[in-house]
Amino acid sequence: VCDFVVDCKGGDDERSCGNCTFDGTSNSLCGWSDISKGIIRWERGSNETLVGAGQGPPFDHTTYQPNGNYIYLTQGNGTTPNAPARFVTPVLREASTTCLLEFWVYLTGTSSNQLSVKLLTGNQIERATLQRFHYKSMTNWTKVNIEIGRVDVPFQIAM
Repeated sequence: VCDFVVDCKGGDDERSCGNCTFDGTSNSLCGWSDISKGIIRWERGSNETLVGAGQGPPFDHTTYQPNGNYIYLTQGNGTTPNAPARFVTPVLREASTTCLLEFWVYLTGTSSNQLSVKLLTGNQIERATLQRFHYKSMTNWTKVNIEIGRVDVPFQIAM
């Protein structure tokens, strides 16, 4: 686990921390989990998954190819209809003062929807909203940098 603590011999767990493309054959979510309870859920897919329905970007940002993968929101079966979709990191032990979350976002949909990035501590208690985006504001891939900064307790990042 990339958490500033060497858990593996030689420090293999701390090399290339945080680099995730969602590509590969293993349905990789890079340690993130969809813990949504509502009808809207996070899934891994590609242009081939969404564009046929006239939704989503024509390519992923990493490979610029239609078969590249990304994470997107979709309607599924949930137990709480109005609950927000939630995609979270594994629990991280701490973060340094220079900790930064960097990702690319492509937002479409109605203007009433938004994407929030939150810092959670304890039993997924919200500590802070780090950034909020409104859907119609980014219809091309847009780079986002969010300063996490020093966190001295176990935490998660949630979208």
